[in-house]
Amino acid sequence: MLGTLSFSRYVSEQQRENKARSLKLLGDKLILPVGENAFGTVMGQTAGDFNWGGNCNAAAQGIALVYAYKASKDRKYLDMALSNLDYLLGRNATGYSFVTGFGSQSPCTRTTARLWRMV
Repeated sequence: MLGTLSFSRYVSEQQRENKARSLKLLGDKLILPVGENAFGTVMGQTAGDFNWGGNCNAAAQGIALVYAYKASKDRKYLDMALSNLDYLLGRNATGYSFVTGFGSQSPCTRTTARLWRMV
């Protein structure tokens, strides 16, 4: 997904218009079921969102929504991108920030010590 988004920055005007339509469709698909989510985020709509590296899913969804916003200037895409950032920073079911070193609660502590124990 991110490769396609990056590619959309370096195309002809006609291709850019087609890509803008595609980005808006993707944005609509991502935000459609948000009302069913207790935290009002795009992240967590499917079980597949919660895999190893799932925070990358949240970030990629957010980036796609920012591109949809840039293509359409519709604020709903930007708001949903920010909701995924909120999810990563702690507005989630655990209350943990998934960004190491950010927030008062973090599931990761002493990451450097654990890394060195594996060596």
